[in-house]
Amino acid sequence: RIQIISQTNQGGGAARNAGMLAAKGEYLVFWDSDDLFDLHALQVLSEKCDRDKLDLCIFSGWLFHHETQDSIVWQALIKPEHLPATSLFSGQDIPDHIFQITTPQPWNKMFRREAVKQWGIFFQPIKKADDLRFVYMALALAQRIAVLNRPFVYYRVYGMQRAKGLCCFDFIEALDSLKSELQQRDLYARYQRSYVNLELRQFVWVLESVMHLPQLLNRHNRRMIRSLYKAFRLRADKWTQAGYPRDFYYRQDDFCEMRKCVHKPWIVYLAEFICRSCWRYAKRYASKAKKALA
Repeated sequence: RIQIISQTNQGGGAARNAGMLAAKGEYLVFWDSDDLFDLHALQVLSEKCDRDKLDLCIFSGWLFHHETQDSIVWQALIKPEHLPATSLFSGQDIPDHIFQITTPQPWNKMFRREAVKQWGIFFQPIKKADDLRFVYMALALAQRIAVLNRPFVYYRVYGMQRAKGLCCFDFIEALDSLKSELQQRDLYARYQRSYVNLELRQFVWVLESVMHLPQLLNRHNRRMIRSLYKAFRLRADKWTQAGYPRDFYYRQDDFCEMRKCVHKPWIVYLAEFICRSCWRYAKRYASKAKKALA
């Protein structure tokens, strides 16, 4: 009942595609080797999919910190504020919010294999963000989706995990590929608002992930972050020219970052970030010194 598939290392996307093509069961799950999962997950999820005839089932999970062995529920995996009132739904029911209801990770989802085969979707052969297009296209195409607000997965995170995204522009390729796929299937107009908000959130999140003083001290990293900022600025210019009103955007902090990017060149943005960071460091060490002297 277990088949091991060997191939040259082509990244996570290629490995998932190989497993998906070899699969014979009714459902697909994509689980990572360093994560932990509930022993009853497959049974409970498959029974849920059978009962409700689902194309896609989304479930919750924990963040498991490798160093401390602590775990907390990962709130971002399911966003109730973007979900419809009905327990069963499709992207057509919430076209403005479909890409906001969950993250692009595939391991907190169960897919009906025949539906995925019919949709003709695959993971991208890129190093990072290879799952973004696959998951969001599944959300756009699935006719029966349900959310099971029960955690089944412990997603392992490491101390330096946020820095791993440094200098990676694969997420931009993934976003562009998702948009192109939606356009080819005549779905972009329906999901435009949800897509633009997704694109903005991804740019802001990645930029926030890599903007740290230690990273900026390295010349190579600084150049890569500057390139990322310039790419963000080009997108921000397009969104501004499109004339979307402020309430078009779901996160006002993202909207403010976009406006800041439009009006500030890189050197000004960098100088302001360094000043804010130095001020935060100074306050932190002053507080520590005060406690030590008390």
